[in-house]
Amino acid sequence: VTICHPFYYLHTLLSILICMSSSASACDSVATVTVLFFASCSELAGTKHAQIEVTRGNLPGSGEGDHQAELELGPEDVPLAALVRAITERYPKLSAILPAGVAFAHNQEFVDPTSSVIRNVRSGDEIAILPPISGG
Repeated sequence: VTICHPFYYLHTLLSILICMSSSASACDSVATVTVLFFASCSELAGTKHAQIEVTRGNLPGSGEGDHQAELELGPEDVPLAALVRAITERYPKLSAILPAGVAFAHNQEFVDPTSSVIRNVRSGDEIAILPPISGG
């Protein structure tokens, strides 16, 4: 049995109280995911993994003319463009190959390459970025 430090419980309780006192959408709109970089992606990023915050659901201020407004997003869905933007803001070298030159996997299941949305993303989930594989 692992026993956590008492401050861990205090921090968790405070987080819950803050979420309860603010709007539910503010607590639920951001998910922290682990992004795994493979092969050339890890070379460009300079790391094999990172924690990235992504915005889920409909972003505030999306309106007419906004591509995201055309997407049917559930409260736990992440537009692929928002994920790519969050990654390339931190790792600009990846913008040379994202999103067209890679495959995405969400919790070890490939994301449909024609999709512009990753469905049901929760904090703690894993997003893998895999460049094309060649060889024989």
